Amino acid sequence: MASTDVPHVRVAAQSRALRSPHDSRHKLDLTPPSRDRDAVVHWWAPPGQPRDLLSDLVTSLADFSRCDEPAIVELSLDNALHHHPEIRSHLETVGVHLGSADGVCESGTETRVWQHLRGRLPLRRQVVIPGVGRVDFLVGERLVIEVDGREHHERTPDFERDRRRDAHLSSLGYRVLRFTYRQVFHDWPSVEAALWAAVARHDHY
Repeated sequence: MASTDVPHVRVAAQSRALRSPHDSRHKLDLTPPSRDRDAVVHWWAPPGQPRDLLSDLVTSLADFSRCDEPAIVELSLDNALHHHPEIRSHLETVGVHLGSADGVCESGTETRVWQHLRGRLPLRRQVVIPGVGRVDFLVGERLVIEVDGREHHERTPDFERDRRRDAHLSSLGYRVLRFTYRQVFHDWPSVEAALWAAVARHDHY
């Protein structure tokens, strides 16, 4: 069972809750979770921190960064930094290792593509093409990669807009590859096969 499959709770270090029924000095060991454990407990004792019912974003990310696999943590940090760049220094202050997370990608799906391809292709993120606007990725000079979010196809105006945009890019001499959330997260081999085939055809030049 992954740590993301169960609830995570923060408990003050001096709290009497979640302690051994046989010895109140002994905190229950619920981390990491296993099949017979129902939660992950984060014990904390920072001086002066209010005991809010819900943790703030920085605190939640700090806890999360200690619980899941590095790739998922990086993806979450990257998405948070994109939407809240002001938290970078706060994350570093509480000891969160940001790694390659920089907030450039606009969605978790884009970050996942970046994780797979960085260092393997002449790939740039969030490139502005005159007359078109920003594209998610540009390989070389001519191969555009666009990725759709999880709920993208439920929004018909977005679907139609992106097809017009793809047609415009094609008229300007670009080759466009567009992938869905499901393809990126659940069928990456087919995505990679399409990309390498395009590179083999020199679609990026």
